[in-house]
Amino acid sequence: MYTKVSDNFGNRIMGDGRTFRARITCDDTVIESGFVSVDMKCIAGTGTSTLEIGCASSTQLDITMIQPDISLTGKEFLLEIGLMLDDDSIEYVKMGYFMAQKPTVDDGRITFTAYDRMAYKMSGYYLSNLLYPCDISEVCAEIETLTGIRMKNAPSGINISKNFDGYTYRQAVGFIAGLTGKFATFDRNGVLDFRWYTTTDYSVGLNRSFDDVVVQENMFQVGYISCAVDENSTIKSGQGLTGIATSNFLMTQEILDGLYAKLKDMSYHPTTCSFAGDMRLELGDIVQVLSRDGKAYPVPVMSLDFSYDGGLITAIGSYGSTELSEATYVSPTENYVQQVYRRLYADKLDAKDAAIKYAQIDFANIGKAALEQFFAKSGLIEDVVVGDQKVTGTLVGVTILGDSIKGGTVIADKLVIKGEDGLYYKLNTDGNTVEKEQTDYNSLDGGVIRAKSITATKIAVDDLVAFGATIGGWHIADGGLYSGAKESMSNTSRGTYLGSDGQINIGDSDNFIMFYVDNKGESHLAISADKFTLGKQNIENVISDIKQDVDNVRDEITTLLRIESSRGTVFKNNAVSTVLSVVIYHGKDRITEIDKLHEVYGSSAYIQWKWQKLDEEEYGIISSADSRMGNDGFSFTLSPDDVDTKVTFMCELITD
Repeated sequence: MYTKVSDNFGNRIMGDGRTFRARITCDDTVIESGFVSVDMKCIAGTGTSTLEIGCASSTQLDITMIQPDISLTGKEFLLEIGLMLDDDSIEYVKMGYFMAQKPTVDDGRITFTAYDRMAYKMSGYYLSNLLYPCDISEVCAEIETLTGIRMKNAPSGINISKNFDGYTYRQAVGFIAGLTGKFATFDRNGVLDFRWYTTTDYSVGLNRSFDDVVVQENMFQVGYISCAVDENSTIKSGQGLTGIATSNFLMTQEILDGLYAKLKDMSYHPTTCSFAGDMRLELGDIVQVLSRDGKAYPVPVMSLDFSYDGGLITAIGSYGSTELSEATYVSPTENYVQQVYRRLYADKLDAKDAAIKYAQIDFANIGKAALEQFFAKSGLIEDVVVGDQKVTGTLVGVTILGDSIKGGTVIADKLVIKGEDGLYYKLNTDGNTVEKEQTDYNSLDGGVIRAKSITATKIAVDDLVAFGATIGGWHIADGGLYSGAKESMSNTSRGTYLGSDGQINIGDSDNFIMFYVDNKGESHLAISADKFTLGKQNIENVISDIKQDVDNVRDEITTLLRIESSRGTVFKNNAVSTVLSVVIYHGKDRITEIDKLHEVYGSSAYIQWKWQKLDEEEYGIISSADSRMGNDGFSFTLSPDDVDTKVTFMCELITD
């Protein structure tokens, strides 16, 4: 619950006869008047049926206001709602940051929908550069960097075993929230917050609530938590009748058991009500609601609506299914298909550009009056008369008799003449000169023809500027070239994007070649493919061969000399002799005799022993003819007489 308000605010919000104001700040412009209505809705879940974890909640605004002097479409703005205090001053409370969609305009008023940062900053696909497995805190930090948002209450100490390929940033933070038994939402300052339900001292009495308090008779309790991990696996903790069902491909039984131990004591009666508004309430608050029977019920705020029209009404709701529920796992591919389907399936098509090959139109909705209005307004036909089977009238500025145009001179802005084998033109394009007839029968001379569109078998152009054109399936945009629907670097549909800034994206979400620059200005080359062939070899085999060669080289150049003792490395006053043996490891070879030593290192190689007596600073060389030396230096036998107080022995391999 928001608490950064004055005492005067706290007293006035609980009183009668309250007056509110709305305010929008966009860039440096502040709009404080002209608001007709503001409706703000948010839900900590995917619906209003039961308690959920692992959701990423987005807040929606619907605003009707007098059309302002600036355009809000596509711009981020801050919404505040203020309360008029007893001294007629206004104390404003932040409600959040939003981006407006395209408005509808009616008689000087605009109506538009806006969404918070969950919708417009977290909708892109999450292409992680981390090395997995990694800690969940590293994932959160990378999402902050890639999206430019900030987080609070972000988790740590949980191992993430897989990347999030095929999922959006919003879905990723939902999975992260699910692993900690929380939900994700943006707070009033535009910061992504991981929350769970917290008890407050806020209560809604009968004097403030409207006559719509509905309390379910059956209590909901977290008796279990089930989680769909993939298409074939669902894990569960707890055996109660009611509980939480979720889906998370990163969930483990250990994590799920810990979540159930933390949440199993949560219980409440699902309740909905509306009351005299208070903009301090937030998703995740637990408030007390007094029902008509005089009982006080704790209500976790799972849905929260604010309706402003000069006054303010707040509606809250808590939900809980009284039946056993189960979540369904959705793979990255299914998730992508569902998003495409949701975007395409609609009762109404509203698009800037559309290529429609077939359209079925109900002409019963098009009357004669509408046709007459169309032709009259367009200026095509003068004094138009629409009958049951034909349209009659006079074409403005043109006289046509039968199928021919009669007259000594035809004057037109554009003249198209169709020849026997195609199109050719003979035009006076600027009214000053007469161009020669073209010599190539099926060609168009750019110096002669000026048109918005040209249809021809072949066109030769020295310099083409054509933003928005499509050539051979390639779309020419202001930022570069792309094929299919792949109109940006982050688009995961199959195709190719060539940016004018040098960035490239070829392929789809699973198989791709990408060269891109991240938010830090660092360049990346990313390749994902089932097989990668370099020359005539598969790259996996090449890498395997390189690793094997490195291992072989490592074996060949690694040398280790060890001294093995029959009585340990420290001995004193022993009555039995101690034998020190030399073993040399070179790569894969184990050398214990002089012939093998000469074979590997050459005939000049030999073993040299040294010793250091007590209080001496340097080692002395022991002669190879010493009677204690054996096996050409590979063994050295010490008797009790050789050790006085302290003697240190060492051995060297000499190859020069």
